[in-house]
Amino acid sequence: MKKALTSLAGVAVAALATLTAPIARAAPATAVSNCTSANVAVTLGHEGAGMGHVGVFLLFTNTSTSVTCAMHGYPTASYGLSDGTTLTAAKTLLGWTGGVSQGTTAPGVILAPGQQASAIVEWTDIVNAGQQCYSGISTNLRITPPGMGKVTTLSVGTPCGNFEVHPVVPGTSGDY
Repeated sequence: MKKALTSLAGVAVAALATLTAPIARAAPATAVSNCTSANVAVTLGHEGAGMGHVGVFLLFTNTSTSVTCAMHGYPTASYGLSDGTTLTAAKTLLGWTGGVSQGTTAPGVILAPGQQASAIVEWTDIVNAGQQCYSGISTNLRITPPGMGKVTTLSVGTPCGNFEVHPVVPGTSGDY
């Protein structure tokens, strides 16, 4: 009877661990190949706003059915302006809507097939004294995952100021 209870307890612990497993995990010291444009899809999570700030949550999904890969650093976020120039987000660890508050560097993420990681792009949507909103800006936010060349275009609002992007982190919250 004691052996049966011990086995049952072990199964329960294993099941609980599976249910609470994170969507993605911080990268360990061991080497895993970097994710590529061929196995990562970029989609829009949700948008949030408050106190003059807008946050756009980006989701990075490993679309491979067999390859685990790593992502490190910041995506590139940019808008095209009507004069032909590009407005590129400043890379910051932490902002009003999220980012990395644990430590001083981006954590890096390991993505098993089907798992997701996230990052936040944020900006202010109000004009402060002496400021002007960007003029001639497109509503197409261009996202390039870290270390990749493929650009994904997402239709979202436009920044007025303080255009920032935060590093890719495990999970879908944009926070670490």
